[in-house]
Amino acid sequence: MPPFEALHGYPLALLTFLPTTETSEAVVSEFFQKRQHISQLLIENLQAAQMRKKHQANKKRTKRAFEVGDGVFLELQPYRQTSLAVRKSLKLSAKYYEPFQIVSKISQVAYKLESCLLTLIHIPYFMPPY
Repeated sequence: MPPFEALHGYPLALLTFLPTTETSEAVVSEFFQKRQHISQLLIENLQAAQMRKKHQANKKRTKRAFEVGDGVFLELQPYRQTSLAVRKSLKLSAKYYEPFQIVSKISQVAYKLESCLLTLIHIPYFMPPY
């Protein structure tokens, strides 16, 4: 379900107002042909813009997959999780902590890690797929 339809409860009306029957007036048929041409250009431009945006977003992403037994670095946000190492300057504290062994794979992007240091912190064990 598209976001517009989920929000408003009805589908978005596109610019496709085509006559149901042929008209004898040349002006009316020419108007509808121009309108159809404009709506087709809009759709093509929107699709091209979406493809450009998707290409830019995926440019630096890589697929990551880990198996049980692999060692991974744990990334902590220094301003939110300070139980591992309290420093005077949070800005200069470590961002990644020692390689932890993966004990089990919960889902495609979630893993359970093994370490005695993990008892000090609460982590949702989420590894992003990019």
